[in-house]
Amino acid sequence: MLALIREVLMIKGGKAKRVLVVAAEAPVHVLFIGSFRRLGVLAKAGEGCRPFDQNRSGFLMSEASAAVCLEAAGDGEVGGVVIERMAMGADATHLIMGDDCGQTLRGLIEDVIDGRAVELIHAHGTGTVANDAMELRASEECVEAVGGMRPAIYSHKGALGHSLGAAGLVSGVINRMCHQKGRVPPGLGERFMPMRSVEMNQGATRRKVQRSLAIAAGFGGAMGVIGLSTPLPSD
Repeated sequence: MLALIREVLMIKGGKAKRVLVVAAEAPVHVLFIGSFRRLGVLAKAGEGCRPFDQNRSGFLMSEASAAVCLEAAGDGEVGGVVIERMAMGADATHLIMGDDCGQTLRGLIEDVIDGRAVELIHAHGTGTVANDAMELRASEECVEAVGGMRPAIYSHKGALGHSLGAAGLVSGVINRMCHQKGRVPPGLGERFMPMRSVEMNQGATRRKVQRSLAIAAGFGGAMGVIGLSTPLPSD
C-alpha cells in the first residue's frame, strides 16, 4: 500500500507519467508459519480466517501477487477508477500490536473520507481479536449511513488469507473490481461482531460503489489508507 501511495505522489509531482506497482509475497514456509504461530496470530487448527466474526481466532498465511498500472487522469475523465485521496501514518505503540483506541488509524480514515460518503471500507481485517475490534471501532467513528444504507465493510483475508506485504495492493485491486462490477464480496463468518455504522453480509451484495477505502497495516505500526472513486460528470 505504501508503495502505491509513493507512486501516486511521483505522478502528482511530475516525476513520472505512468508507473507499474507490483507486490508479491510467498511466506508459506515452515519458518514463517512457526514464527507467526508463536506470536499467537494464526487461526486455531481446523478454523479458517473469520474477519469481524465474534469467534475469530486469527488468520491463515497465503501467497499472492498483484500489479497496478497508474497514470495521470485526464481532465474531465468519467467512468474510470481513480485514487482520489491517500494517507500514511505510524503507530509506535508496540512492535506487533496497535493502539487499542485506534487513534492513528482513525485520523487516516477521516483524512481520506474528507467528510464525504463512502460505500465500501476494505479493512485490513486480519481476523485477530485485537485488530478487528480496533479497526471496526475506528471505522465506525468516521462514517455514517447515507440514504438509509450503511457502508459495507469487508476483508479479503477470509477468502484469500493474509499475504503480508502483498495484501495492501491486493485490497486496492479488489476495490477497483467492486467499483466496476457493482458488487461487494461476502464476509466469511457465522456471527459477525455487532456493527452500528457499517454492515457486513454473508452473501455477495449488489451495491453501487462510488467511493471506497482500502486499509493496510503492518508490524512496526506502518499504516496506509487509499480512497478510490469513480468520477461522475458533475465531480
